[in-house]
Amino acid sequence: RGRTLFENLLSTFPKKLDLWTVYVDAEIKKADKEKIRTLFERVSKGHWKKKQMQFWFGKWEKWEASSGDAGGRDRVEKLAEEWVRREAEKLGKVQ
Repeated sequence: RGRTLFENLLSTFPKKLDLWTVYVDAEIKKADKEKIRTLFERVSKGHWKKKQMQFWFGKWEKWEASSGDAGGRDRVEKLAEEWVRREAEKLGKVQ
């Protein structure tokens, strides 16, 4: 029931990072690592501002350090690097 509520809210307000954060925090309490990683990845594929992504990757990396594994931490670093590269390419095209 809670997941359905969050999914409905996020389908209406997909750019509200605070909703994503509350959803992930709720999943962290349930400790289902695969669902948590899926949510983190869903957000990482969105179009967000630099500060929002710094927060998000930081939160994800902190979770992986405490509850995940080395492979998960490596994946977060790889996705963060990819995001930075994509943003740099966008800026290069604009200028």
